[in-house]
Amino acid sequence: MVTTRRRLLALGLAGLVLASVVPLGAAALPDEQTTTVDSCRTIDEPGTYRLTSDLETDAQTCLTVTASDVTIDGDGHAIDTAEPPRPASFDLITGTGVEVDSDRTLANVTVRNVTGHGWGTLVSMTNVTHGTVVDVATPRPDAATHVGYAVTLDGVRDVTLRDSDIEATTLGAPIRIAESRDVAVRNTTVAHVDYRSIVGHAKGVTVRNTTDVTFANDTFADLSIFTSWGVDVQDSVENARLVNNTVTDAGVRSDATNTTVVDNAFRDGGGDVYGDDARVANNTVVSGALTVGGDGATVTANHLTAASRLTVENDAPDGPVRADVVGNTFTNGSGVAVAAANVRVRENTITGASDDVPGVTVHSGRNVTVAHNAITDSETAVRLHSSAIVTANALTNDSVGVRIAADAGVCGDPARVELHRNDLSNATDYGVENDAATTVNATRNDWGGAPSSPDDADAPISDPVTGEPADGTGSAVSEGANAGVSNVRFDPWLDAPATETTTRNATA
Repeated sequence: MVTTRRRLLALGLAGLVLASVVPLGAAALPDEQTTTVDSCRTIDEPGTYRLTSDLETDAQTCLTVTASDVTIDGDGHAIDTAEPPRPASFDLITGTGVEVDSDRTLANVTVRNVTGHGWGTLVSMTNVTHGTVVDVATPRPDAATHVGYAVTLDGVRDVTLRDSDIEATTLGAPIRIAESRDVAVRNTTVAHVDYRSIVGHAKGVTVRNTTDVTFANDTFADLSIFTSWGVDVQDSVENARLVNNTVTDAGVRSDATNTTVVDNAFRDGGGDVYGDDARVANNTVVSGALTVGGDGATVTANHLTAASRLTVENDAPDGPVRADVVGNTFTNGSGVAVAAANVRVRENTITGASDDVPGVTVHSGRNVTVAHNAITDSETAVRLHSSAIVTANALTNDSVGVRIAADAGVCGDPARVELHRNDLSNATDYGVENDAATTVNATRNDWGGAPSSPDDADAPISDPVTGEPADGTGSAVSEGANAGVSNVRFDPWLDAPATETTTRNATA
């Protein structure tokens, strides 16, 4: 009992002492120590460092960080070189505004709210884990002030660059990421990179030798005058994600394995995805282009409009590309082009394609299938320059349903063109127009009635195998080199659309 009373008394005394030190309602925690900075220096102790004025130096580095658990808060101040070089003096674009580096790995370093001009690199992080670069700005400068790189991340892990506005860097990429892992660029604008680099075309962002990189909610704009790409992810990268970005008058390219391009908006630009196992989905493209060139790609649920084109290509027409183009929509002169092997174009909806950009164009490649698409109200629904299987499509109310080009024998064997179980009704010119030198097999299609002949002196023309005349009221077939004989096998035909000639729900 005595021991218990002593303990209670001790606790009561401790409470009285604490109450006398800490005001009522205040937290009993130490304040974060903040060190003010008004000149360039080395930071080798943990803590928060806040700039109280703009900094200017003729040294190679202004702020050097060699400690972990450091926050540099620029508080909106500029870190500039004393005499910023002109962009023509490439050899003079050196030095670093804020350099985070050490001979050991640093952790938990943040650089925020800084701006500056004239450096080779404004903010550099090397050999850092758990880092953040936030609210970095390189406002569009005058002709005498430029930055080579705005931010470089080399050998880092779990580092995020976010909420930054990077413009008008000239002699390098605004952002460079290399030899890193788990890097994200979020809510950042890269724009107006409009000066031609002495060492080549500048790029908005370059990524190499990195695993797991994400670009999300970023804006890439006005990068097309001399630049190659707003984002350039090289083939040494694995697992790249571009999600919900806005790309205007610029392009993105990824050669990375396992690239995901989802929910982006492209205008007057586009994206090239050449790495294997890519997924390109739910993007909007206006007056632009998407190109897919890797093996195992899935392209689904994208919307292309205003003369935009989706292209699946490979340098070798019989190469290993396997691509599935499924469940996309195309309007106002937009379409799909294929120049690769083992491609399926299926269950897409295409309206208002043109002769310049048909609904589906097959340029080259083996094992190309065009199936279960709805292509309507178009000048040319499908154009074939090479072999393909075209089956179970609704190609209706078009000027030409399927056109086999005169050069089809150059890139493939026209005899391997097969057109079956399609709805070719209400074509104003031809259901099938064959400009190639050999006959095409288009039996068992619905022509919206018995097939008809073109309006010329040889009408009605006949099937080249059965001799059946094309004297109905359905869509027309073309005439071959022999007068009165079609170069399209149309007999037998279907009296009604095939039951599977509809666009089904896309599954990818």
